[in-house]
Amino acid sequence: MSGRPVAIAAALRAADLADLAAEVAAVEGAGADLVHLDLCVPAAACPMLGPALCRALRPHVLTRLDLHLAGLPDPALLAACVGAGPDGLIVGLPGGLPPPGLLRAIRAAGAAPGMAVPPGIDPGDLGDLGAHLDLVDTVLLPGPATAGTVAALAAAIGGRPVALQVEGGIAPDSAAGLVAAGADVLVAGRAVFAGGHAADPSIYGQNIRDLRCAAR
Repeated sequence: MSGRPVAIAAALRAADLADLAAEVAAVEGAGADLVHLDLCVPAAACPMLGPALCRALRPHVLTRLDLHLAGLPDPALLAACVGAGPDGLIVGLPGGLPPPGLLRAIRAAGAAPGMAVPPGIDPGDLGDLGAHLDLVDTVLLPGPATAGTVAALAAAIGGRPVALQVEGGIAPDSAAGLVAAGADVLVAGRAVFAGGHAADPSIYGQNIRDLRCAAR
């Protein structure tokens, strides 16, 4: 048991995509600490989809809204993403880390900068990037090394005020080990939304309580 508080982020990829506004209201009312919106395609393929979705959801999110953009945005897309109103903007590359200048630009534009660390990256490569970050996000692959990956990232972050966020197959049976290894935020899709719906969010509440209890 870690004894540390952990935040539960509801990943909207597992919600009812035809009724996202109602899903946001339901999952926040059920206890989610923040909402996580993924645009996990190369940014150039549909550059304005992420900002459009974020802008549509922004009035409905009462907690925190993070936009996770896979790929490096050009200046126009960066401006559109930040202008859509997310609290945090997470960027990353499939095989590398974003340049410090991009992270500085995100903060200067008014959003909290986050960096997605892809599997296989040496946590030591974070180097001085931590000075420009509010959040480090990692997508875990199934297997026994997952807690070790989180622990290595937590060590690389050190004492900086940077939250460590973990996503990928989050469930009650994995939550305790991840939080003990150093995770501050668990991004959960199916583990939050499974079995429920916006019209009766009681199951969302139970799912979130199960995650939170397991993470203690």
